[in-house]
Amino acid sequence: MSLIVYTNHFRTRIKDYFWQARLSIAPPAQCYVSRCNYNPNIFDTTLVCESIDELKQLKYQGHTWADCMNQKAIELKNIDEKLYVLYSGGVDSVGIICSILKNFNKEELKKVIILCTPTSVIEFPEFFNLIVDKFTVQYADIFLEKYTYDGFIVSGMLGDLFFSEPNFTKKAFDMDIASLNYKDGMVKLYSSYSKEFGKKYFDLMCPIVDESMYEINDTLDFLSWMYFTQLYQKVKLGHITQKNNFINLSRYKKIINFFDTEYFQLWGLYNQKNNKYKSMNDYKKEPKKYIYEIFDNMNYFNNKQKYPSYLSMIFGTEWIDAIDDQWNIITLNEAMEHINVGPNT
Repeated sequence: MSLIVYTNHFRTRIKDYFWQARLSIAPPAQCYVSRCNYNPNIFDTTLVCESIDELKQLKYQGHTWADCMNQKAIELKNIDEKLYVLYSGGVDSVGIICSILKNFNKEELKKVIILCTPTSVIEFPEFFNLIVDKFTVQYADIFLEKYTYDGFIVSGMLGDLFFSEPNFTKKAFDMDIASLNYKDGMVKLYSSYSKEFGKKYFDLMCPIVDESMYEINDTLDFLSWMYFTQLYQKVKLGHITQKNNFINLSRYKKIINFFDTEYFQLWGLYNQKNNKYKSMNDYKKEPKKYIYEIFDNMNYFNNKQKYPSYLSMIFGTEWIDAIDDQWNIITLNEAMEHINVGPNT
């Protein structure tokens, strides 16, 4: 038996055992679940998403970001149940609603319910005014499972994964190492968190470059590949790792992670060279372009930067320890039995 996900508050306990976990890096190193053959994980894990080898077997059809958005919206349109869309006000959830507005007719919009919090208005108030005019809007209950009994939950989780880890990316710009050779840039970035272990941690992670599906030259290239290959599964399962969101984990099948498709992943992999940033204003340029074509707001298009929108949907919640490959919630002590004792620990 192995784990499919493990969570942040392992940090204190794991620091006693592994030097990797002594870095105060967010997202925490110990939460990685590698999609590569090379496995730097602290724990034995099982993939419930596509491996990199599996993605290499798929053919990119040349589809654009807009094609992906519209295709997914059409798939949602064909679901004959309510659609509860989690709306935080960030680029991902705004994009999802734009895709629905573009592809649903007036009658089809009636099955869409927007779930939000008071802070959902803050990021993009002009767009929220449109939402309340077009949709049924409800305050989101932390117990998400209840929405799965008469519909599906539509989430914007994974929307960052085709670009780069936003916190690291911002710090790379702040440190002026974004365009630096990745070997030098990543050592500087990791060392800014831990002078003692920064270089050692880069040496642990560096072999993932050997399996890259695009050329890794600078710091942002490495961050993008690391994020896509090491954090995809953790983010994919984010909603069920929050305590009290789900009691019955089998209800997870009623969550639709909008961006969790092979065609979105292939777009990200084969358009990496087009996702280069001169600043954080360029972050998620294609999603912002898609939004602008549907909701004309030039200030948003030119200036919108990453904001931790997800936190507004989970504030005040706790995390479970881990889930094993039989989809059982297990405790910290049970999870510790699945420590990877191989050469990467």
